[in-house]
Amino acid sequence: VQFATDKAAMQEAYGGSVGGDIATTILPPTLDGHQDFDRYPVGPEGRGDLDAARAELAAAGMPDGFRTKIAARKDRLKEYRAAEALAAGLARVGIEAEVLDFPSGDYFDIYGGCPAYLREHGIGIIMFGWGADFPDGYGFLQQIVDGRAIKERGNQNMGELDDPEINALLDRGATSSDQAERAEIWHRIDRLTMEHAVIVPYLYPRSLLYRHPDARNVYVTGSFGMYDYVALGAS
Repeated sequence: VQFATDKAAMQEAYGGSVGGDIATTILPPTLDGHQDFDRYPVGPEGRGDLDAARAELAAAGMPDGFRTKIAARKDRLKEYRAAEALAAGLARVGIEAEVLDFPSGDYFDIYGGCPAYLREHGIGIIMFGWGADFPDGYGFLQQIVDGRAIKERGNQNMGELDDPEINALLDRGATSSDQAERAEIWHRIDRLTMEHAVIVPYLYPRSLLYRHPDARNVYVTGSFGMYDYVALGAS
């Protein structure tokens, strides 16, 4: 799945380069600990490395591919179209992935965030977007890669990753007051998670913010990546 993903087509679903840059890491460039690396390269144009994908399928004993389902939120049209682009990319190596549409309101409580539901309905891929609860590697990573964060409902560790080394690194990073050490820990977790291949990062999303010429005291908060409307004024 990592190698067969057409990240360029998924980026196009979000509006091309205006919508964001193609991603290869879990941590976004805006957070300490981000370092560029590409564990599963998909070619210079981002269209996929189909030979590598076929080799992985053969090694797994499934040279003709397999069937699965993709969960996506249709009322988030960009996400749903990205899921369709993902399915089309996977089909090139024989992976048949049916895109299922779910409402945003119950997505985490009943569907995508409910491991039992996913197993019962044969859903192997869950579309998901994520931002840090606070601008730090722990705020970004803990809920999505910590095995102790897996829940029966409202789960956001979609890959159900439970690696003792990653869990221990999260604890170590949470208690370290050394910024450089923390950044190195978050990067290490990023690399370890990608080794497990449970997350396919495909986009570092970008928001286009308009600012009126008469606006004053305009700045973007690091926590939310958007204008601080409390401080906003007008001349």
